[in-house]
Amino acid sequence: MEAPHEAVKRIGSRDYFIPVVFGAIKFLISIFGINSQYQLQRDEYLYLAEGRHLAWGFDEVPPMVPFLGRIPYELGNSFFLVKFWPALFGALTAFLLGMMVFRFGGNRIAQVLAGISFLLSVYLRIHILFQPNVLDIFFWTLIAYSLICFYQTENNKWLYIAGTALGLGLLSKYMIVVFVLSLFIGILLTKQRRLLLNKHLWFSLLIAFIIFLPNFIWQIQNQFPALHHAEELKQTQLKFISPFTFLVQQLLMLLNSVPVWILGLWFLARAKPAKPFSFFAWTYFVMLIIFTLTGGKDYYTLGMYPLLLAGGSVWIEQHTAKRKWIAYALIIFIVLVGLDMVPIMLPFQAPEDAAAFYQRNHTERLGALQWEDGKNHPLPQDFADMLGWREMAQKTSAIYMNLPDSVKKKTEVYCYNYGEAGALLYYEKKFPVPEVYSHSSSFDLWMPKTIPGSSLIIISDGDPPKSSEKYSLSNIRLMDSVTNPLARESGSKIYFVGEIRSLKSE
Repeated sequence: MEAPHEAVKRIGSRDYFIPVVFGAIKFLISIFGINSQYQLQRDEYLYLAEGRHLAWGFDEVPPMVPFLGRIPYELGNSFFLVKFWPALFGALTAFLLGMMVFRFGGNRIAQVLAGISFLLSVYLRIHILFQPNVLDIFFWTLIAYSLICFYQTENNKWLYIAGTALGLGLLSKYMIVVFVLSLFIGILLTKQRRLLLNKHLWFSLLIAFIIFLPNFIWQIQNQFPALHHAEELKQTQLKFISPFTFLVQQLLMLLNSVPVWILGLWFLARAKPAKPFSFFAWTYFVMLIIFTLTGGKDYYTLGMYPLLLAGGSVWIEQHTAKRKWIAYALIIFIVLVGLDMVPIMLPFQAPEDAAAFYQRNHTERLGALQWEDGKNHPLPQDFADMLGWREMAQKTSAIYMNLPDSVKKKTEVYCYNYGEAGALLYYEKKFPVPEVYSHSSSFDLWMPKTIPGSSLIIISDGDPPKSSEKYSLSNIRLMDSVTNPLARESGSKIYFVGEIRSLKSE
Protein backbone atom coordinates (compact mmCIF):
# COMPACT_ATOMS: atom_id res chain seq x y z
CA MET A 1 0.00 0.00 0.00
CA GLU A 2 1.21 3.48 -0.80
CA ALA A 3 2.41 5.76 1.95
CA PRO A 4 -0.04 8.22 3.46
CA HIS A 5 -0.77 11.11 1.17
CA GLU A 6 1.80 13.86 1.58
CA ALA A 7 -0.61 16.71 0.89
CA VAL A 8 -3.00 15.84 3.70
CA LYS A 9 -3.72 18.96 5.72
CA ARG A 10 -4.08 18.99 9.44
CA ILE A 11 -7.73 19.80 10.08
CA GLY A 12 -8.20 22.34 12.83
CA SER A 13 -11.31 23.44 14.69
CA ARG A 14 -11.75 26.49 12.39
CA ASP A 15 -11.94 24.19 9.36
CA TYR A 16 -15.18 22.71 10.63
CA PHE A 17 -16.95 26.07 10.41
CA ILE A 18 -18.12 25.99 6.78
CA PRO A 19 -19.21 22.30 6.85
CA VAL A 20 -21.18 22.99 10.04
CA VAL A 21 -22.78 26.11 8.51
CA PHE A 22 -23.88 24.24 5.38
CA GLY A 23 -25.12 21.36 7.52
CA ALA A 24 -27.21 23.77 9.58
CA ILE A 25 -28.61 25.46 6.45
CA LYS A 26 -29.46 22.05 5.01
CA PHE A 27 -31.27 21.07 8.20
CA LEU A 28 -33.31 24.27 8.34
CA ILE A 29 -34.31 24.10 4.67
CA SER A 30 -35.51 20.51 5.09
CA ILE A 31 -37.61 21.44 8.12
CA PHE A 32 -39.01 24.84 7.18
CA GLY A 33 -38.97 24.67 3.37
CA ILE A 34 -42.30 22.81 3.15
CA ASN A 35 -45.51 24.79 2.76
CA SER A 36 -47.93 24.14 5.63
CA GLN A 37 -50.66 23.01 3.22
CA TYR A 38 -48.73 19.83 2.47
CA GLN A 39 -48.96 16.74 4.65
CA LEU A 40 -46.68 13.72 4.88
CA GLN A 41 -45.88 11.79 1.72
CA ARG A 42 -47.53 8.45 0.95
CA ASP A 43 -44.51 6.28 1.75
CA GLU A 44 -43.86 8.11 5.02
CA TYR A 45 -47.20 6.92 6.37
CA LEU A 46 -46.16 3.33 5.59
CA TYR A 47 -42.83 3.59 7.41
CA LEU A 48 -44.51 5.16 10.44
CA ALA A 49 -47.05 2.32 10.49
CA GLU A 50 -44.22 -0.22 10.29
CA GLY A 51 -42.68 1.50 13.30
CA ARG A 52 -45.67 0.28 15.32
CA HIS A 53 -44.78 -3.32 14.45
CA LEU A 54 -41.02 -3.38 14.94
CA ALA A 55 -39.32 -6.37 13.38
CA TRP A 56 -36.01 -7.20 11.71
CA GLY A 57 -37.53 -6.75 8.27
CA PHE A 58 -40.51 -5.69 6.20
CA ASP A 59 -41.78 -6.38 2.70
CA GLU A 60 -40.36 -3.18 1.19
CA VAL A 61 -37.49 -2.06 3.40
CA PRO A 62 -34.98 -3.20 6.00
CA PRO A 63 -35.77 -2.25 9.62
CA MET A 64 -33.80 1.00 10.10
CA VAL A 65 -36.37 3.50 8.78
CA PRO A 66 -39.31 1.89 10.65
CA PHE A 67 -37.13 1.86 13.79
CA LEU A 68 -36.50 5.59 13.44
CA GLY A 69 -40.21 6.04 12.72
CA ARG A 70 -41.08 4.50 16.07
CA ILE A 71 -39.49 7.46 17.86
CA PRO A 72 -41.86 10.12 16.41
CA TYR A 73 -44.76 7.75 17.15
CA GLU A 74 -43.78 7.48 20.82
CA LEU A 75 -43.31 11.27 21.05
CA GLY A 76 -46.62 12.29 19.50
CA ASN A 77 -46.17 11.83 15.73
CA SER A 78 -45.79 15.55 15.01
CA PHE A 79 -44.87 16.66 11.51
CA PHE A 80 -41.60 18.15 12.80
CA LEU A 81 -40.53 14.91 14.48
CA VAL A 82 -41.08 12.94 11.28
CA LYS A 83 -39.17 15.45 9.16
CA PHE A 84 -36.36 15.65 11.73
CA TRP A 85 -34.76 12.45 10.42
CA PRO A 86 -34.34 13.39 6.73
CA ALA A 87 -33.23 16.87 7.83
CA LEU A 88 -30.64 15.40 10.20
CA PHE A 89 -29.15 12.95 7.72
CA GLY A 90 -29.15 15.61 5.01
CA ALA A 91 -27.21 17.89 7.36
CA LEU A 92 -24.75 15.12 8.22
CA THR A 93 -24.20 14.39 4.52
CA ALA A 94 -23.55 18.09 3.86
CA PHE A 95 -21.03 18.09 6.72
CA LEU A 96 -19.21 15.02 5.36
CA LEU A 97 -19.10 16.66 1.94
CA GLY A 98 -17.30 19.65 3.39
CA MET A 99 -14.85 17.42 5.23
CA MET A 100 -14.11 15.46 2.05
CA VAL A 101 -13.16 18.74 0.41
CA PHE A 102 -10.53 19.31 3.10
CA ARG A 103 -9.32 15.72 2.85
CA PHE A 104 -8.75 16.27 -0.87
CA GLY A 105 -6.69 19.39 -0.13
CA GLY A 106 -9.35 22.01 -0.74
CA ASN A 107 -9.90 25.28 1.07
CA ARG A 108 -12.87 27.53 1.70
CA ILE A 109 -13.69 28.40 -1.90
CA ALA A 110 -13.92 24.68 -2.67
CA GLN A 111 -16.06 24.10 0.40
CA VAL A 112 -18.48 26.84 -0.56
CA LEU A 113 -18.63 25.61 -4.16
CA ALA A 114 -19.32 22.03 -3.06
CA GLY A 115 -21.84 23.12 -0.42
CA ILE A 116 -23.81 25.34 -2.79
CA SER A 117 -23.83 22.60 -5.43
CA PHE A 118 -25.22 20.15 -2.88
CA LEU A 119 -27.84 22.49 -1.44
CA LEU A 120 -29.30 23.68 -4.75
CA SER A 121 -29.91 20.35 -6.42
CA VAL A 122 -32.12 17.27 -6.32
CA TYR A 123 -31.07 16.78 -2.70
CA LEU A 124 -33.58 19.50 -1.84
CA ARG A 125 -36.33 17.01 -2.66
CA ILE A 126 -34.60 13.97 -1.22
CA HIS A 127 -34.05 15.43 2.23
CA ILE A 128 -37.60 16.54 2.92
CA LEU A 129 -38.89 12.96 2.76
CA PHE A 130 -38.63 10.39 5.55
CA GLN A 131 -37.53 7.56 3.29
CA PRO A 132 -34.64 5.05 3.06
CA ASN A 133 -32.92 7.21 0.42
CA VAL A 134 -31.67 9.71 3.01
CA LEU A 135 -29.93 6.95 4.96
CA ASP A 136 -28.65 5.31 1.79
CA ILE A 137 -26.98 8.51 0.59
CA PHE A 138 -25.50 9.22 4.02
CA PHE A 139 -23.95 5.77 4.45
CA TRP A 140 -22.54 5.77 0.91
CA THR A 141 -20.91 9.11 1.72
CA LEU A 142 -19.64 7.91 5.10
CA ILE A 143 -18.06 4.82 3.55
CA ALA A 144 -16.35 6.95 0.89
CA TYR A 145 -15.12 9.42 3.51
CA SER A 146 -13.82 6.60 5.70
CA LEU A 147 -11.85 5.08 2.81
CA ILE A 148 -10.35 8.48 1.98
CA CYS A 149 -9.25 8.86 5.60
CA PHE A 150 -7.85 5.34 5.64
CA TYR A 151 -5.71 5.83 2.55
CA GLN A 152 -4.44 9.14 3.88
CA THR A 153 -3.60 7.93 7.39
CA GLU A 154 -3.29 4.12 7.13
CA ASN A 155 -5.22 4.02 10.40
CA ASN A 156 -7.29 0.82 10.39
CA LYS A 157 -10.00 2.39 12.54
CA TRP A 158 -11.37 3.94 9.37
CA LEU A 159 -11.94 0.48 7.89
CA TYR A 160 -14.02 -0.42 10.92
CA ILE A 161 -16.00 2.80 10.58
CA ALA A 162 -16.62 1.91 6.92
CA GLY A 163 -17.66 -1.62 7.90
CA THR A 164 -20.07 -0.33 10.53
CA ALA A 165 -21.51 2.13 7.99
CA LEU A 166 -21.97 -0.74 5.54
CA GLY A 167 -23.81 -2.84 8.11
CA LEU A 168 -26.11 0.02 9.05
CA GLY A 169 -26.53 0.86 5.38
CA LEU A 170 -27.72 -2.70 4.71
CA LEU A 171 -30.27 -2.24 7.48
CA SER A 172 -31.41 0.95 5.74
CA LYS A 173 -31.60 0.11 2.03
CA TYR A 174 -30.32 -2.87 0.09
CA MET A 175 -29.18 -0.64 -2.77
CA ILE A 176 -25.89 -0.11 -0.95
CA VAL A 177 -24.92 -3.58 -2.22
CA VAL A 178 -24.53 -2.10 -5.71
CA PHE A 179 -22.22 0.59 -4.36
CA VAL A 180 -20.08 -1.94 -2.50
CA LEU A 181 -19.93 -4.26 -5.53
CA SER A 182 -18.90 -1.33 -7.75
CA LEU A 183 -16.38 -0.23 -5.13
CA PHE A 184 -14.90 -3.74 -4.98
CA ILE A 185 -14.51 -3.85 -8.77
CA GLY A 186 -13.02 -0.35 -8.77
CA ILE A 187 -10.42 -1.36 -6.18
CA LEU A 188 -9.57 -4.50 -8.15
CA LEU A 189 -8.90 -2.38 -11.24
CA THR A 190 -6.33 -0.15 -9.49
CA LYS A 191 -3.18 -0.49 -7.41
CA GLN A 192 -5.33 -0.16 -4.32
CA ARG A 193 -6.21 -3.83 -4.76
CA ARG A 194 -3.54 -4.35 -2.12
CA LEU A 195 -6.25 -3.40 0.36
CA LEU A 196 -7.68 -6.89 -0.10
CA LEU A 197 -4.63 -8.27 1.72
CA ASN A 198 -5.41 -6.20 4.82
CA LYS A 199 -6.95 -8.46 7.47
CA HIS A 200 -8.71 -5.49 9.06
CA LEU A 201 -10.75 -5.05 5.89
CA TRP A 202 -12.14 -8.54 6.28
CA PHE A 203 -12.74 -8.06 9.99
CA SER A 204 -14.67 -4.87 9.19
CA LEU A 205 -16.74 -6.75 6.61
CA LEU A 206 -17.43 -9.39 9.25
CA ILE A 207 -18.74 -6.63 11.52
CA ALA A 208 -20.96 -5.41 8.68
CA PHE A 209 -22.35 -8.92 8.23
CA ILE A 210 -23.01 -9.33 11.96
CA ILE A 211 -24.93 -6.04 12.00
CA PHE A 212 -26.92 -7.16 8.96
CA LEU A 213 -27.40 -10.77 10.14
CA PRO A 214 -30.76 -10.33 11.97
CA ASN A 215 -32.34 -8.94 8.82
CA PHE A 216 -30.76 -11.70 6.72
CA ILE A 217 -32.25 -14.33 9.05
CA TRP A 218 -35.62 -12.58 8.82
CA GLN A 219 -35.39 -12.67 5.02
CA ILE A 220 -34.74 -16.43 5.12
CA GLN A 221 -37.63 -17.03 7.52
CA ASN A 222 -40.00 -15.04 5.30
CA GLN A 223 -38.90 -16.43 1.92
CA PHE A 224 -36.90 -13.35 0.93
CA PRO A 225 -39.66 -10.75 0.46
CA ALA A 226 -36.98 -8.25 -0.62
CA LEU A 227 -36.45 -10.28 -3.78
CA HIS A 228 -40.19 -10.47 -4.43
CA HIS A 229 -40.47 -6.71 -3.90
CA ALA A 230 -37.58 -6.11 -6.30
CA GLU A 231 -39.25 -8.27 -8.94
CA GLU A 232 -42.57 -6.46 -8.44
CA LEU A 233 -40.77 -3.13 -8.76
CA LYS A 234 -39.12 -4.31 -11.95
CA GLN A 235 -42.44 -5.37 -13.48
CA THR A 236 -44.43 -2.29 -12.44
CA GLN A 237 -41.89 0.56 -12.67
CA LEU A 238 -38.32 -0.23 -13.71
CA LYS A 239 -39.20 -1.84 -17.03
CA PHE A 240 -40.54 1.52 -18.22
CA ILE A 241 -37.20 3.28 -17.63
CA SER A 242 -35.02 3.41 -20.74
CA PRO A 243 -31.20 3.54 -20.48
CA PHE A 244 -31.28 6.87 -22.31
CA THR A 245 -33.74 8.37 -19.80
CA PHE A 246 -31.68 7.12 -16.89
CA LEU A 247 -28.48 8.67 -18.23
CA VAL A 248 -30.14 11.97 -19.12
CA GLN A 249 -31.56 12.20 -15.61
CA GLN A 250 -28.03 11.92 -14.20
CA LEU A 251 -27.38 15.29 -15.83
CA LEU A 252 -30.71 16.85 -14.88
CA MET A 253 -30.61 15.92 -11.17
CA LEU A 254 -27.62 18.19 -10.58
CA LEU A 255 -28.03 20.30 -13.71
CA ASN A 256 -26.51 23.52 -12.39
CA SER A 257 -23.42 21.76 -11.03
CA VAL A 258 -22.70 19.41 -13.95
CA PRO A 259 -19.26 21.03 -14.53
CA VAL A 260 -18.38 20.47 -10.88
CA TRP A 261 -19.12 16.76 -10.64
CA ILE A 262 -17.80 16.01 -14.14
CA LEU A 263 -14.51 17.61 -13.12
CA GLY A 264 -14.79 15.62 -9.91
CA LEU A 265 -14.65 12.46 -12.00
CA TRP A 266 -11.58 13.79 -13.80
CA PHE A 267 -10.01 14.76 -10.47
CA LEU A 268 -10.46 11.26 -9.08
CA ALA A 269 -9.34 9.53 -12.26
CA ARG A 270 -6.34 11.65 -13.29
CA ALA A 271 -5.35 14.34 -10.80
CA LYS A 272 -2.09 13.71 -8.96
CA PRO A 273 -3.43 14.75 -5.50
CA ALA A 274 -6.18 12.13 -5.88
CA LYS A 275 -3.95 9.34 -7.20
CA PRO A 276 -4.78 6.96 -4.31
CA PHE A 277 -8.50 7.41 -4.99
CA SER A 278 -8.75 6.59 -8.69
CA PHE A 279 -10.80 3.53 -7.76
CA PHE A 280 -13.69 5.90 -6.97
CA ALA A 281 -13.84 6.93 -10.64
CA TRP A 282 -14.06 3.28 -11.65
CA THR A 283 -16.68 2.77 -8.97
CA TYR A 284 -18.88 5.44 -10.53
CA PHE A 285 -18.67 4.00 -14.05
CA VAL A 286 -19.27 0.42 -12.89
CA MET A 287 -22.28 1.55 -10.86
CA LEU A 288 -23.61 3.49 -13.84
CA ILE A 289 -23.31 0.42 -16.06
CA ILE A 290 -25.11 -1.79 -13.53
CA PHE A 291 -28.05 0.58 -13.15
CA THR A 292 -28.24 1.29 -16.87
CA LEU A 293 -28.46 -2.42 -17.70
CA THR A 294 -30.89 -3.26 -14.90
CA GLY A 295 -33.25 -0.31 -15.36
CA GLY A 296 -32.40 1.56 -12.17
CA LYS A 297 -34.19 4.73 -11.17
CA ASP A 298 -32.27 7.95 -11.59
CA TYR A 299 -31.93 8.67 -7.86
CA TYR A 300 -30.33 5.28 -7.15
CA THR A 301 -26.94 6.87 -7.90
CA LEU A 302 -27.26 9.87 -5.60
CA GLY A 303 -24.96 8.41 -2.97
CA MET A 304 -21.99 8.94 -5.31
CA TYR A 305 -22.40 12.61 -6.13
CA PRO A 306 -21.25 14.16 -2.81
CA LEU A 307 -17.89 12.51 -3.47
CA LEU A 308 -17.77 13.85 -7.04
CA LEU A 309 -18.83 17.34 -5.94
CA ALA A 310 -16.03 17.38 -3.38
CA GLY A 311 -13.41 16.32 -5.93
CA GLY A 312 -14.63 18.72 -8.60
CA SER A 313 -14.71 21.67 -6.21
CA VAL A 314 -11.11 21.04 -5.21
CA TRP A 315 -9.99 20.72 -8.85
CA ILE A 316 -11.69 24.01 -9.74
CA GLU A 317 -10.23 25.83 -6.75
CA GLN A 318 -6.72 24.61 -7.49
CA HIS A 319 -6.88 25.42 -11.20
CA THR A 320 -8.38 28.89 -10.75
CA ALA A 321 -6.04 29.99 -7.96
CA LYS A 322 -4.70 32.85 -10.11
CA ARG A 323 -8.12 33.61 -11.58
CA LYS A 324 -10.44 33.29 -8.61
CA TRP A 325 -13.14 35.19 -10.45
CA ILE A 326 -13.78 31.99 -12.44
CA ALA A 327 -14.65 30.07 -9.27
CA TYR A 328 -16.77 32.99 -8.03
CA ALA A 329 -18.57 33.20 -11.39
CA LEU A 330 -19.29 29.47 -11.25
CA ILE A 331 -20.72 29.80 -7.75
CA ILE A 332 -22.99 32.64 -8.93
CA PHE A 333 -24.08 30.55 -11.93
CA ILE A 334 -24.91 27.56 -9.70
CA VAL A 335 -26.91 29.81 -7.38
CA LEU A 336 -28.88 31.54 -10.15
CA VAL A 337 -29.74 28.33 -12.01
CA GLY A 338 -30.32 26.52 -8.73
CA LEU A 339 -32.84 29.12 -7.58
CA ASP A 340 -34.83 28.43 -10.74
CA MET A 341 -34.85 24.75 -9.79
CA VAL A 342 -36.04 25.32 -6.22
CA PRO A 343 -39.79 25.52 -7.06
CA ILE A 344 -39.49 22.08 -8.71
CA MET A 345 -37.44 20.48 -5.95
CA LEU A 346 -38.98 22.05 -2.83
CA PRO A 347 -42.72 22.43 -2.06
CA PHE A 348 -42.46 25.87 -0.48
CA GLN A 349 -45.36 27.27 -2.52
CA ALA A 350 -49.01 26.53 -1.82
CA PRO A 351 -50.14 23.66 -4.09
CA GLU A 352 -52.38 25.85 -6.25
CA ASP A 353 -49.64 28.46 -6.66
CA ALA A 354 -47.12 25.77 -7.55
CA ALA A 355 -49.42 24.24 -10.17
CA ALA A 356 -49.98 27.66 -11.74
CA PHE A 357 -46.23 28.30 -11.72
CA TYR A 358 -45.50 24.99 -13.46
CA GLN A 359 -48.15 25.63 -16.10
CA ARG A 360 -46.96 29.18 -16.72
CA ASN A 361 -43.34 28.07 -17.10
CA HIS A 362 -44.05 24.86 -19.07
CA THR A 363 -42.25 22.78 -16.47
CA GLU A 364 -43.51 19.59 -18.10
CA ARG A 365 -40.79 20.02 -20.73
CA LEU A 366 -38.22 19.10 -18.08
CA GLY A 367 -40.03 15.86 -17.24
CA ALA A 368 -40.58 17.03 -13.65
CA LEU A 369 -44.36 16.61 -13.87
CA GLN A 370 -44.31 13.09 -15.27
CA TRP A 371 -45.57 10.42 -12.89
CA GLU A 372 -45.05 6.66 -12.86
CA ASP A 373 -48.03 6.34 -15.23
CA GLY A 374 -45.98 8.14 -17.90
CA LYS A 375 -48.36 11.11 -18.00
CA ASN A 376 -47.84 14.75 -17.03
CA HIS A 377 -49.82 16.12 -14.07
CA PRO A 378 -50.23 19.56 -12.43
CA LEU A 379 -47.74 18.76 -9.61
CA PRO A 380 -44.67 16.53 -9.30
CA GLN A 381 -45.69 13.09 -8.06
CA ASP A 382 -44.04 13.48 -4.65
CA PHE A 383 -45.85 16.76 -4.04
CA ALA A 384 -49.20 15.31 -5.14
CA ASP A 385 -48.51 12.41 -2.77
CA MET A 386 -48.40 14.92 0.10
CA LEU A 387 -52.02 16.02 -0.35
CA GLY A 388 -55.48 14.65 0.40
CA TRP A 389 -54.61 12.46 3.40
CA ARG A 390 -56.01 14.71 6.10
CA GLU A 391 -59.21 15.15 4.07
CA MET A 392 -59.53 11.38 3.69
CA ALA A 393 -58.90 10.74 7.41
CA GLN A 394 -61.35 13.44 8.48
CA LYS A 395 -64.13 12.18 6.21
CA THR A 396 -63.56 8.55 7.18
CA SER A 397 -63.68 9.44 10.87
CA ALA A 398 -66.88 11.47 10.38
CA ILE A 399 -68.57 8.50 8.71
CA TYR A 400 -67.49 6.19 11.53
CA MET A 401 -68.44 8.56 14.37
CA ASN A 402 -71.92 9.11 12.90
CA LEU A 403 -72.73 5.40 12.92
CA PRO A 404 -75.13 4.13 15.60
CA ASP A 405 -73.25 2.74 18.60
CA SER A 406 -74.55 -0.76 17.88
CA VAL A 407 -73.04 -0.62 14.38
CA LYS A 408 -69.91 1.31 15.35
CA LYS A 409 -68.62 -1.37 17.73
CA LYS A 410 -68.65 -4.02 15.01
CA THR A 411 -67.22 -1.85 12.20
CA GLU A 412 -63.64 -1.99 10.90
CA VAL A 413 -61.80 -0.14 8.11
CA TYR A 414 -60.21 -1.69 5.04
CA CYS A 415 -57.92 0.28 2.68
CA TYR A 416 -56.88 -0.60 -0.84
CA ASN A 417 -53.40 0.94 -0.52
CA TYR A 418 -50.83 1.42 2.23
CA GLY A 419 -50.90 5.21 2.02
CA GLU A 420 -54.58 5.28 2.98
CA ALA A 421 -54.09 2.80 5.81
CA GLY A 422 -51.00 4.57 7.14
CA ALA A 423 -52.63 8.01 6.98
CA LEU A 424 -55.63 6.83 8.99
CA LEU A 425 -53.28 5.52 11.68
CA TYR A 426 -51.28 8.74 11.68
CA TYR A 427 -54.37 10.91 12.19
CA GLU A 428 -56.25 8.50 14.47
CA LYS A 429 -55.94 10.64 17.63
CA LYS A 430 -57.42 13.66 15.87
CA PHE A 431 -59.82 11.71 13.66
CA PRO A 432 -60.77 8.46 15.46
CA VAL A 433 -61.29 5.31 13.40
CA PRO A 434 -61.62 1.63 14.31
CA GLU A 435 -59.00 -1.02 13.49
CA VAL A 436 -57.43 -0.46 10.06
CA TYR A 437 -56.70 -3.39 7.72
CA SER A 438 -55.09 -3.70 4.30
CA HIS A 439 -53.42 -6.30 2.12
CA SER A 440 -51.14 -3.63 0.65
CA SER A 441 -47.38 -3.90 1.25
CA SER A 442 -46.33 -4.68 4.83
CA PHE A 443 -49.88 -4.23 6.12
CA ASP A 444 -50.43 -7.73 4.78
CA LEU A 445 -48.01 -9.02 7.44
CA TRP A 446 -50.45 -7.93 10.15
CA MET A 447 -53.65 -8.91 8.35
CA PRO A 448 -55.72 -11.50 10.26
CA LYS A 449 -57.13 -14.55 8.50
CA THR A 450 -60.59 -13.03 8.75
CA ILE A 451 -61.74 -9.46 9.43
CA PRO A 452 -63.48 -9.59 12.81
CA GLY A 453 -66.11 -6.91 12.15
CA SER A 454 -69.48 -7.53 10.50
CA SER A 455 -69.52 -4.15 8.72
CA LEU A 456 -66.76 -2.25 6.95
CA ILE A 457 -65.70 1.20 5.88
CA ILE A 458 -63.73 0.61 2.68
CA ILE A 459 -61.46 3.17 1.09
CA SER A 460 -61.13 2.29 -2.58
CA ASP A 461 -58.84 3.73 -5.23
CA GLY A 462 -61.94 4.28 -7.34
CA ASP A 463 -63.90 1.14 -8.18
CA PRO A 464 -66.65 0.03 -5.76
CA PRO A 465 -65.78 -2.96 -3.57
CA LYS A 466 -66.97 -6.39 -4.71
CA SER A 467 -67.53 -9.74 -3.05
CA SER A 468 -64.69 -12.24 -3.34
CA GLU A 469 -64.10 -15.92 -2.72
CA LYS A 470 -63.33 -15.03 0.91
CA TYR A 471 -65.97 -12.41 1.73
CA SER A 472 -69.53 -11.66 0.78
CA LEU A 473 -70.27 -7.92 0.79
CA SER A 474 -73.78 -6.48 0.81
CA ASN A 475 -75.54 -3.17 1.45
CA ILE A 476 -72.71 -1.16 -0.14
CA ARG A 477 -73.11 2.62 -0.06
CA LEU A 478 -70.82 5.35 -1.40
CA MET A 479 -70.38 7.82 1.46
CA ASP A 480 -67.73 10.31 0.36
CA SER A 481 -64.51 10.77 -1.61
CA VAL A 482 -61.21 12.64 -1.71
CA THR A 483 -61.92 15.77 -3.71
CA ASN A 484 -58.59 17.67 -3.73
CA PRO A 485 -57.92 17.82 -7.49
CA LEU A 486 -54.15 18.18 -7.01
CA ALA A 487 -53.80 15.13 -4.78
CA ARG A 488 -52.63 11.87 -6.29
CA GLU A 489 -55.24 10.28 -4.03
CA SER A 490 -57.96 12.44 -5.64
CA GLY A 491 -61.01 10.38 -6.55
CA SER A 492 -60.52 7.71 -3.90
CA LYS A 493 -63.94 6.66 -2.67
CA ILE A 494 -65.10 5.94 0.88
CA TYR A 495 -67.76 3.20 1.03
CA PHE A 496 -69.77 1.75 3.86
CA VAL A 497 -70.48 -1.97 3.66
CA GLY A 498 -73.44 -2.78 5.87
CA GLU A 499 -72.74 -6.48 6.02
CA ILE A 500 -69.56 -8.48 5.50
CA ARG A 501 -69.63 -12.23 5.81
CA SER A 502 -66.60 -14.51 5.75
CA LEU A 503 -67.07 -17.38 3.28
CA LYS A 504 -64.00 -19.40 4.28
CA SER A 505 -60.90 -19.07 6.40
CA GLU A 506 -57.35 -19.76 5.32
